[in-house]
Amino acid sequence: MIPDSQHFFDSITQSLNATWSRWLLYNSSAIPDGVYSADVIVTDAAGNTITVPFTLGADNTAPVVSFPTHVEFDDGSVGNVLRWNVSDAHPATYWLLVDGSVVSEGSWTNGPEFLMDDLTVGDHNVTAVFLDEVGLRSVVTTLVTVRDVTPPALSHPEDITYVEGTVGHSISWTATEEYPAFYEGFRNGIVIASGSWSGSVITVNVDGLAPGTHNFTVRVTD
Repeated sequence: MIPDSQHFFDSITQSLNATWSRWLLYNSSAIPDGVYSADVIVTDAAGNTITVPFTLGADNTAPVVSFPTHVEFDDGSVGNVLRWNVSDAHPATYWLLVDGSVVSEGSWTNGPEFLMDDLTVGDHNVTAVFLDEVGLRSVVTTLVTVRDVTPPALSHPEDITYVEGTVGHSISWTATEEYPAFYEGFRNGIVIASGSWSGSVITVNVDGLAPGTHNFTVRVTD
């Protein structure tokens, strides 16, 4: 039997008068989840009566989502897929957002998939929103970390020799790195320059050195 609720029956009567639908999906904590059968008796001003059978689906449960809270993969690898397992008696619509921007939406039955290969190095929030037919929703977020595992490629300049007192002498290093960050320059093991690095050529002036051998080293970090 359907629990006695005046509001419940008023809602059913209004729906039937408007659409004569024989299937209603209802969200109310007064009615346990399940499928119920009932009759609605409608009488007009002349006393004519009609009995309308209908089925009521009661749904008070938001979509249940199983998902990873944190995933990691290496930049440049392929086939990295994020999956959600979702169950609900009346699935409807989903949205996927990466760092707050919608990247996918549509209908769902047991959960969508998201290919993560194009994400850039760093941390990203991938949020999934699942909505069912009665408007109940579940929102879950996965932290995705894309690791940079490729070290910078740094050139090795030729050794140079010059006469004391002459000028215009320098050493240049060329580095290849998709995500440059920081550099340090050393002379005989002592830091002589450092700072942020955009991936450009690093040049050190070596004029004015005392006679002898000096070792210059550059270290770059992504």
